[in-house]
Amino acid sequence: MLSAYVLIKTQAGQEKDVLETLNSDESIVDVSIVYGQYDLIAKVFLNDMIDLPTFIMETIRPIKGITETSTLLAAYDPSSA
Repeated sequence: MLSAYVLIKTQAGQEKDVLETLNSDESIVDVSIVYGQYDLIAKVFLNDMIDLPTFIMETIRPIKGITETSTLLAAYDPSSA
């Protein structure tokens, strides 16, 4: 199983709407609004690396209100083992 974190920037005022949309996806196990350079961070579990580009491009990026994403692969995540 692959664990990744998706850092997300949104249009001003869209954070809660984007959070609710992300929470409805079963591959996203946690999502939080954060302060700083990004507006949200989502923890994602996928079957393998092959699924990641498709998930980001077809599930995350088309969400209304998202303006930018950055994806970080977890080097080790005991909760995904």
